[in-house]
Parts: sequence; structure tokens; C-alpha cells
Amino acid sequence: AAIAGLTMGMAETNKDLSMLEAQVGQVGLALEDIGNARTMFDSVGQETDQVTEAMGNLIQAGYQTRDSIEDISASLAGAVVKYGDTFNVEGLAESITTTTQLGEVTGQLTDLLEKEGVNVEDFNAKMQSLATEQERANYISQLLADQGLTSMYNKYAENNSAIVDASAAQITMTDELSRLSELLTPLVTMVVDFTSKLVGWANENQGLATTVAVVMGAIAALSAVFMALSPVISGVAAIWPVLTAAIGAISAPVMVAVGAIGLIVTGLVAAYQHSETFRDRISTIFNAV
Repeated sequence: AAIAGLTMGMAETNKDLSMLEAQVGQVGLALEDIGNARTMFDSVGQETDQVTEAMGNLIQAGYQTRDSIEDISASLAGAVVKYGDTFNVEGLAESITTTTQLGEVTGQLTDLLEKEGVNVEDFNAKMQSLATEQERANYISQLLADQGLTSMYNKYAENNSAIVDASAAQITMTDELSRLSELLTPLVTMVVDFTSKLVGWANENQGLATTVAVVMGAIAALSAVFMALSPVISGVAAIWPVLTAAIGAISAPVMVAVGAIGLIVTGLVAAYQHSETFRDRISTIFNAV
């Protein structure tokens, strides 16, 4: 149940991380390379799916190295720190991508620039003067840093190091749980498939299934009786050492089980014949049943 819970509980996260890994892999990076950027976003309250979307947009906008991703991510995280729920990294990253493509500011980036006192018309004129999307992306990153947003996040991280450390640890744990759940998923699939077939068989063979259920119930009841009798059995000092020695002499695995059961039954019979306390306990158990 715990294994199934892990694989099912991590299903959505696994999808997000798989998408993120594919996105960074397109530019020759791995999840570890964007660990600091993910920590920045997580430490200011951004969810995994938001981080995935943001990273995808930032890569598309032209931030395709570890340093460039970290630089723009620090500025976006700084914007979230400074303005709270007014902005989120997913919306900002999407608007940056569109802005680099169109050469004209759009979406949340427009609001951010206005809040920072940047003249939007001058910004758009600058965008139009740049020849490539990469140049536009670099300009936006530098502009946001010049507005003090990177410094804003760095100050936040300095004053809240415990939060940042917890975010880094959380990301590491999430990645490891994701890898573990992916390894266990085939096993869970096999178990689910087997269970489905077993249920189908039981539906088609209800009479036999009922018999099996009765037998299993009897075994469970017998196990409960043995558990209840264990204190008494362990107290029959004159009998138990002999049984232990006899069981130890049986070498074949199957014969161990058969021999153990036979010897235990023999011991119980002997105990019942020679111990009044044992007989009283048996009577109490079966009267209760």
C-alpha cells in the first residue's frame, strides 16, 4: 500500500519533472544545473508546475546556460519578494518569452516595468532596435537586475537562509522520491494487473473463490489461536526444548515447515494431556469463540 501510495502520489510531480528534464535537456543541461534557480522559485512559494512552466518559457526566450537561467530567475524571484502575489514566475516568464518574440512588452512584464518606473515606450523602442531574440532576452535580464530585483532576492535569501536551505532540501528529496517512484511503478503495475486478473477469476469462479476464502479465514483464525496460546506454549519448559531440537534437525526448507507444524501439534497435544493450566486456557479461548 505504501509503495502504491508513493507511485500514485508522485504521478503529477513525475510528469512535471519529466517535462522539465526534457526542456533543459534540449539545451544540454540537467536538472542539477538548474537546482539553484529552482530553489529560488521554491523559496518564494512557487509550485512545481509553475516552476516547470517558467523554466520552459525562459529556455524558449533564450536563457540556455546555467548562469543566464540563474540570473533571470533571481530577478523574477526578487519581483515576487517585492510585490508578493501580484506576480508569479510562470506569468513573468511567459511574458518575457512573448516580449522577446514580438519585440514589444506584454503581460505581467508590462506591469512589472511600470511598477519599477521604466518607460514602456522607451523599452519597446529598445526591443525593436535589437536584431535577435537572444539580444532582447539579455537586455531584459540586465534591465531587471539594474532595477535591483536581483539584489532584492539576494537580500531575502540572506535574511531567510533557513527557508532557502529547506527549499533546496525539499527539491533534492522530491527528485529522489521521483526517481524511486519511477523505479517502483513497473512493480505496482504488475501487482495491479495481477489483482485485476484475480478479481476477474473470482467473479468467474464464485463457488471456488468462496471455498478459498473460507480456507484463508480458517488459517487466519488458527493463527490467532496460536498467538493467544503462545504464552502458555512457551511456558511448557519440559516439552519446548525437545521440539526446538527436533525442528533444527530438519534440513530441507519444505520439511522444516511440515515438521514444525507436526511437532507443534504434537507438543500441543502433550501439553493438553499434562497441563491443567493449558487445558483451562484452551477452554477459555473456545468458550469465547
